[in-house]
Amino acid sequence: MNWIGLVGVVMLGCGETNVEIIGTGGTGGTGEPGGYGGGDTQGGTASGGRGGSGGSGGSSVAGSGGKVADSCEESSNGFRYLNESLLAQANTAYEGEAVVERSDAQALLLVYGGDADDPNSRPIRTTLRGGATDSPMPIFPIGSKLWLTREPAEVQQNPGFFTGPVIKWAFTLRNAQAGDVLFGGAIGTQARHSSAAWPLSVNEISSEAVCEYQATCFRTSHYPIEIQADAAALVSTKAPQVVKLNGIDYDVHGSYVANNAIVPGPCSDAFSSFQILLDVRAKQIAPLLENVEMGELPACVQGNATLPEIYIGVAGAEDYSGPVYFQKKRNDDSTGGLDYYVFNTRPDQPLGDSEIQVSVQTSPGLLPDFEFGQELWVDAASWELTALRDSEEGALLAFALNDTPSAELLASAEQHLGVSFEVSEDCAYAFDRNNEVSLSKVEFATVQPTQLRSGELKTLNVDGTELNVALSSVGNVSLAAWPKR
Repeated sequence: MNWIGLVGVVMLGCGETNVEIIGTGGTGGTGEPGGYGGGDTQGGTASGGRGGSGGSGGSSVAGSGGKVADSCEESSNGFRYLNESLLAQANTAYEGEAVVERSDAQALLLVYGGDADDPNSRPIRTTLRGGATDSPMPIFPIGSKLWLTREPAEVQQNPGFFTGPVIKWAFTLRNAQAGDVLFGGAIGTQARHSSAAWPLSVNEISSEAVCEYQATCFRTSHYPIEIQADAAALVSTKAPQVVKLNGIDYDVHGSYVANNAIVPGPCSDAFSSFQILLDVRAKQIAPLLENVEMGELPACVQGNATLPEIYIGVAGAEDYSGPVYFQKKRNDDSTGGLDYYVFNTRPDQPLGDSEIQVSVQTSPGLLPDFEFGQELWVDAASWELTALRDSEEGALLAFALNDTPSAELLASAEQHLGVSFEVSEDCAYAFDRNNEVSLSKVEFATVQPTQLRSGELKTLNVDGTELNVALSSVGNVSLAAWPKR
């Protein structure tokens, strides 16, 4: 799966082809405990994981971005900026119909192209996500037939000495061919560049920066850009500017980012980059969908449940199974909107002094509140299977399986869940370049056998306890479980 990120894409892949292209980024601060990655999913993460918050940033533009100065971090109220993951045989331009396969506040999954009668021509899947944690995606009815214009991502070299490559990429989603723009995004290297895939054209770059900040290796400046809608308007990376396009109100973020390497400086591989970032979103999308037609989905599709994220990581050791002691919880921009819990493995040491620390990240509200120093139990003997319990033999609080399980993993999973299950192939889904990607399904041996398909969330009754289970299986099984509360 190819990831195209405009600002700070997080890699979640295990067992898939992932190419990460980062936009602007400086040097990050030292993160809290990271750990094992989970399974990336097309449109959601059942038990995929994120690394620890923060983390060392790269010393080049292609590295992980550092924290932007507060003066550039006003509420986005929109996308700021979009990113895309593509599951296809090739990264190509496209203009035509695209049908909504999945849609929730986390992501929009579109399917297009391919020949349903040709087993060697799978449809293309593209997943679009917002770049800011306070920027939920708009919700679309499943099966909606929209019009997508896409300019493929290309690496483009900035001219000049000590300058590095950036990407050029754009897409626009409309409610019909030649219809109203719903939303779109673009990245480029110069003003006056536009194409059918750009939601708006860019006229000029302002000469006065709206904010500036400096990290170890870079001095970065954000400049407003002038875009052309019904009238010319100046937009920036801060709060969105409302502009009219064909009489319709849109929230627009835009910026020219000059990321200047400090040369000579402490980072010998640092290079400068310059890029225009733009995203556009209709303020009221629902009225623009009133007359949208329904399209035909392929036979092999995912469900549309909002899938949780559960991730348990260990810092200071390759694995750990034993007691843990709650230290703190937070949920902010650095956690990507997830609840982030930090545990020590010894009760008599303050945070940071314990040789081994455990971090747990989940979707908001999935776990109960813990008291400081409260003892729990973690089983993280491998990255493939992790669990959090209220005691060694106590109730299960969170469970994550991040691999197509072996017989040994299945036996261990059964001990945690209290019910056996089997994993089998469901259907041929897509191509990732030249590799066929299939979906899997899980069947639980409950009193009435329960089948769980990719993108679904169901509740099992296990010996009188209600247990939520969710599955994503785009090429790799990612199964999550937690008690219903």
